[in-house]
Amino acid sequence: MSEIAVIGDEEFTIGFRLAGVRRIINVDVSSSELVSKTQEALDNDSIGILVLLRDDVNKLPVRVRDKLENSVQPVCVVLSKDSAGEDDLRRKVKKSIGLDVWDK
Repeated sequence: MSEIAVIGDEEFTIGFRLAGVRRIINVDVSSSELVSKTQEALDNDSIGILVLLRDDVNKLPVRVRDKLENSVQPVCVVLSKDSAGEDDLRRKVKKSIGLDVWDK
């Protein structure tokens, strides 16, 4: 069974920890640790869904961002503080299951 993993600073990940997500990867988002831990998570076959904050994704090198955006396994969910992340989530779900669940 695939796991949900969350990468980010303590402030971002604490809510997921409280919700029961077991794979929490706390990083200093201002360091190279963000890049290395994200790459490790992308290469980990046991992770099915990878959650990151949009601001943190924007700090990643282009090659890692491209890998995140095109990844099917794990599905990468990028959350933001505004509603822009909803379109990304919609596109990812449609890509993963082949159906637009938001379509009326």
